[in-house]
Amino acid sequence: MQFDAQTVEICKKLEDHEGGVERFLYKNGLLYYKNYVYVSGVPGLREEILAHFHNSKEREGEVLLEAPYGVVATIIDTEENLGGLDNGLCRGLPSSGGYESILVVVDRLSKGAHFIPLRHHFTTSSVAKAFVDNVVKLHRIPSSIVTDRGKLFMSSFWHELFTLQGSKLKVSSSYHP
Repeated sequence: MQFDAQTVEICKKLEDHEGGVERFLYKNGLLYYKNYVYVSGVPGLREEILAHFHNSKEREGEVLLEAPYGVVATIIDTEENLGGLDNGLCRGLPSSGGYESILVVVDRLSKGAHFIPLRHHFTTSSVAKAFVDNVVKLHRIPSSIVTDRGKLFMSSFWHELFTLQGSKLKVSSSYHP
């Protein structure tokens, strides 16, 4: 794995317990900055990650053969929708530190994104824990979540979690990008 000079310097300072890197944390083979996974400045790495996510046919574990003809329903941005999150799950990525999937959660109001790494054999419970550890601790339980009908987010666990919290779980059309 390639690292740029800045990432190598940060890791060395963390290893030597030097100052100046207080907002960084190295845990489970990943480097975090302010609780977000840090993506190294290696040329093209960010673009490669984004391209792989956007072009992945394993997104949410569904193989997309061809979108049906017709109009795709869109979600209208109302005040009710602006208080929530959109999410997606990118699976089948090359393994990095034992992580092979990324849960992507986007705040519809700020457009801020969380990229949460997941191990290959994740369960509904482990995804919920990662969601709580990485999103709920920073933003609280959202007023609504829009998902693309993936098996994990349609499961009874998620319905129960959001019902107990007073949140609405909303779904987009199956082939909505």
